[in-house]
Amino acid sequence: MNIECLTVGPFQASCYVVWGPERHALVIDPGADAQAILACLDAHGLDVACYLLTHGHMDHIGALAEVSAKRPAPY
Repeated sequence: MNIECLTVGPFQASCYVVWGPERHALVIDPGADAQAILACLDAHGLDVACYLLTHGHMDHIGALAEVSAKRPAPY
């Protein structure tokens, strides 16, 4: 299992990208910096399996619309 932690946005929130050998990623709390999250997915050749939001504060969901529009999850 691979885990990459991205520090995103002005509140320096943590966004995690988690994946295994099949290259399907779980994106946890895409709070800001959509381009950085997308770059991480591209750099590792990942498809998004799903998004997980731990709660609804803006610093944890702010980039969800942009990232999921470009990398939709099938589930």
